[in-house]
Amino acid sequence: MKDDRLYLHHMLERCRRISRFIEPGREAFLSSEQLQDAVIRNVEVIGEAANAYLRKPEAAWRHSIGKRSAACATSSSTTTSVSTLMKSGT
Repeated sequence: MKDDRLYLHHMLERCRRISRFIEPGREAFLSSEQLQDAVIRNVEVIGEAANAYLRKPEAAWRHSIGKRSAACATSSSTTTSVSTLMKSGT
């Protein structure tokens, strides 16, 4: 079993990457498939690490994990879902 701090480190590092990727703004994000794919992949990694770290069904993160799962469910709706998450600030 991995040290729990490793999962937290992965989540924090991926959040930092996403912050850098979306820094240019919404229009830059929406006009670049490469940026969208990078953000989506990092959200997936955050979700995977969170799932591994928080296995309890009553965990407070369940809502956020569900958002990640919904955002990554299908490639056709992923861009819309991620841009909706960006707009809402969550």
